[in-house]
Amino acid sequence: MSYHTIESHLNGKVLNVENGQPNAGARIILYGKSHPASTNELFRFEDAGIGGGWFHIATALGNNLVLDVEGGQPKGGSKLIVYPRQYPPKDNQLFRWHGGNCLQSKLGDDMVIDIEGSNTNDGAAVILWNHKGAENQHWRT
Repeated sequence: MSYHTIESHLNGKVLNVENGQPNAGARIILYGKSHPASTNELFRFEDAGIGGGWFHIATALGNNLVLDVEGGQPKGGSKLIVYPRQYPPKDNQLFRWHGGNCLQSKLGDDMVIDIEGSNTNDGAAVILWNHKGAENQHWRT
């Protein structure tokens, strides 16, 4: 299974583990893509084994780190971080493609990965937000 960048339709910037820190709780931010891609901006989708198309989004940084909704609550504005994969799988670490280009959280049918405030600057926060179908919620690998 190979690693890929997860690129925003809004501006072509990619998800990035802030400062390349392979530590639990490191924030996910938006940042310009490196050439070649840096380890902190590489991810892979790993089947969660529960059906329904749900997967973990694992970072190439190691330490069994996956994308995680901080606090585990289905509320708009919750930050995305990396955290060690939990067993059995926890809803705040599970995602699936929704509508072809949105990454839906298992925390709620209407909750997707979002660039806070459609901010196009490097370092913009990546959060969970209600699905609106806007470009700041659309992704590609």
